[in-house]
Amino acid sequence: YHDELRKNNLIDFDQILLLTHGLFKAHPELVEAERQRFDAILIDEFQDTDPVQYDIIRALAQRHNNLFAVADDDQSIFAWRGAHTGNIARFLDDFACRDRLVVLNENYRSAQCIIDRSAQLLAGHRLIEKRLQAALTPRNGFAPEIAFRQFADDTEETAFILEQIAALKGECPALNYADFAILYPIHAIGEQLETKLLSAKIPCQLVKRQGVFDQD
Repeated sequence: YHDELRKNNLIDFDQILLLTHGLFKAHPELVEAERQRFDAILIDEFQDTDPVQYDIIRALAQRHNNLFAVADDDQSIFAWRGAHTGNIARFLDDFACRDRLVVLNENYRSAQCIIDRSAQLLAGHRLIEKRLQAALTPRNGFAPEIAFRQFADDTEETAFILEQIAALKGECPALNYADFAILYPIHAIGEQLETKLLSAKIPCQLVKRQGVFDQD
């Protein structure tokens, strides 16, 4: 792979970072020249940065220390590709800005019951304490009950979902299957659920994002 890249005078995303990091370490004069280009630096989605990216950012901001980072440690989901939430703590310490930390406690996405249950799951794992409050009131004051459940495997989880749909339909015959929605994190789960639902004679529609070429 790397031989082919070199042959075609190409580099990939990882190499952009690694080569830049290596050049900065080997050539301090290059770092200084790059620092002169920026009076201030803003980094969004800072929780998704990895240690190499952090070293590059720190090197670029070292002259003026004008670095503004926007981050949410609750949304850090890319550890599998090297993202490190510890960068948030490093930033606060390296740039001595814990007294300039701004926490946005208003949540415009979820009802308070969802926020509260999420806080229970995240208790003890947050780098920065928050007191999140819902900025929006649910329509008609509706606040659904939320329960946590753990399953031995996918088969047990799917069986539970089917049982819940049947139970709710039994309790409220006016419900249509179109009134139910199942949210899942990856497409493979949706495909498995679709097979099981159709086998149980429950009509369903697998909703996928709109492709680029499907747009008008």
